[in-house]
Amino acid sequence: MLPNLGIQLHVDGLPAMRNVSLAAAGSTQSHQGWRRLEMALGAALGRLEVTRNPQAIALLSAGGLLALAVILAISWDPQAVAQSLFDMLRL
Repeated sequence: MLPNLGIQLHVDGLPAMRNVSLAAAGSTQSHQGWRRLEMALGAALGRLEVTRNPQAIALLSAGGLLALAVILAISWDPQAVAQSLFDMLRL
């Protein structure tokens, strides 16, 4: 627990994505404490410069391929896609 802020947290890291999350731990939390922590981290990390994530190109490429696959599936048989949507939404 951070005694001066009245919050409890744990750090979840995902090194492959170069990401860290702060997750609340415990039932007693101070909204003002979280806000103060957010402001302090924003000020400290706003000046931090890091290199680009080398996996970004692969992730963007995978997303582009998935979007292309959806577009191709719709263009091959738009009536079937529309019918599937109607069936799914029960319209």
